[in-house]
Amino acid sequence: MIVHRLQFYVTFLLICGSLANYFCDLPCGKHENTVCRREVSKECGELSFLIAIFIQPCTCSDRCGAHFRMLPLEKNSRKVILDLHNKFRNDVAKGHDIPGTSNTLPSATNMNVLTYNREIEFVAQCYANGCKEWGAHDKCRRTSKFESAGQNMFASWGTGHYNYMNDTYLISGTTAWFDEIKDMEPDVTTLVFRGKVIGHFTQLVWAKTTHLGCARTVFGNGDETGIYLYCNYGPGGNQLGGAIYKSGATGSACTKRSSEYPNLCDDHSETDHDWEPPFNIVF
Repeated sequence: MIVHRLQFYVTFLLICGSLANYFCDLPCGKHENTVCRREVSKECGELSFLIAIFIQPCTCSDRCGAHFRMLPLEKNSRKVILDLHNKFRNDVAKGHDIPGTSNTLPSATNMNVLTYNREIEFVAQCYANGCKEWGAHDKCRRTSKFESAGQNMFASWGTGHYNYMNDTYLISGTTAWFDEIKDMEPDVTTLVFRGKVIGHFTQLVWAKTTHLGCARTVFGNGDETGIYLYCNYGPGGNQLGGAIYKSGATGSACTKRSSEYPNLCDDHSETDHDWEPPFNIVF
């Protein structure tokens, strides 16, 4: 009787978890969606282990270590990283000198202002919790709104005690991505990688991207701790051969300009205030 009852509960949990998680219906070709993948680890605690098996993915992995902590962004932190992205985009859209050279990036006719998206954030948090070595990227970060999504990653670690809860690492990570501008070529009409690391910068300023969502996770063992910061972008950029943005008179292709960032287009007004996650990530 006990065995049959246990089998019933396991079956019930599997069915309910599958029905609730709509991300399992959003694959990318042969690749399963990040929010549908299950990576099981007892290192994260028995509750997390059982949840990963029976109900949901997004639990931590053995790579996270004893210091694992999920640090979801709160409202103020979301605003900090969104504002910094839009500030950098606004600066580039009016034309920007390439540091250390006599070259200048041209002004942009069509660069969008970014809006924060909690569904994108949810996917980023799910993947960040896996603590992938060297910040490897996931294969399928698709959402209900965006079939393709880009991704930037930043990591910082060391020995000692750090306050990962403050916004310092959000700012330093985003600034590090922007600083790749120093290796850019003036031609923005065709994305080509010539051996220099510029992909974080080009995604940050990709004109057609409209939405952003970010996540962070603490990892480490012993005296060493670190933080992963992931930002996902929709629609994704960094399409080889594609235009980072169209050069010309600033904002000339905009139907409407942003009031806060006047060099950027504000042609999209969608929000995700009514979006609810298919499940809560529990540890």
